Amino acid sequence: MSITDKDSPTRIIAISSGKGGVGKSTVSINLALAMAERSLSVGLLDADIYGSSLTNMLSTNEQQLTSHADSLAPPIIHGIKCLSMSMLVENNQPIIWRGPMLHGILQQFLTDVDWGDIDYLIIDMPPGTGDVLLSLTELLPRMEVVLVTTPKHDARVIASRAAAASIKLKIKLQGVVENMSWLTGHDGTKYTLFGQGGGQRLADEYSVPLLAQIPLYYNSDEKSLENNRSEDGHKTDPTTKPIMLSAPENEVANTYRTLSEKITAMKPSKIRKRELRIN
Repeated sequence: MSITDKDSPTRIIAISSGKGGVGKSTVSINLALAMAERSLSVGLLDADIYGSSLTNMLSTNEQQLTSHADSLAPPIIHGIKCLSMSMLVENNQPIIWRGPMLHGILQQFLTDVDWGDIDYLIIDMPPGTGDVLLSLTELLPRMEVVLVTTPKHDARVIASRAAAASIKLKIKLQGVVENMSWLTGHDGTKYTLFGQGGGQRLADEYSVPLLAQIPLYYNSDEKSLENNRSEDGHKTDPTTKPIMLSAPENEVANTYRTLSEKITAMKPSKIRKRELRIN
């Protein structure tokens, strides 16, 4: 059964944002890892075709798609089935495509790839409300959206556009995640470096829950910068390694565990009509 089939048991959670730089990819990866930690079967699709970063953030560059019968099998990284355009291009080559080509590769990622009977597919969306959103809305009528923003006012205003687009396209907006909410000092003091309240105001604006406030993480241990290697022996970059792997006991990692529990406890989206109607 294809993951796009209306009877597929897989829940589709799109992690979206109005702008880049708010930590959407970080949230996507750590949420997927938190779900996998709970023995859920999880897939992670990097739908940011032009700015794919999944392989770098998972500290690997050697995993590739493999052939499986008449389909392709995504590599399993840290217990998650992962797929990114960065697995298909070499030497960080740019992708220069028009909209129809984007739609075609997304369709292949969903229908020609054997995701198996996974419980959740987490989609790392590109920022904004362009072609990818329209294509995935058409291909995945059961898709649900979690919106990532920061405490800053301008980030909330831009994220509001993405929320409005979800409603217009009849995609269920499940809630808001506020990233970079504070930095906890060594003395336990919380420093709100980017202001306060942006996530809650956005959630209130659209009558959805604020699912999480995710603190910043700072590792001052210089030893962590030396010869870091992943479980498969490949050299890793501690500045990009997900917090669920690099510091699983940290308060940030625990916030992702709580976020995963809240999302899985929510009711799934109802099936929408496939036709897109934008008035």
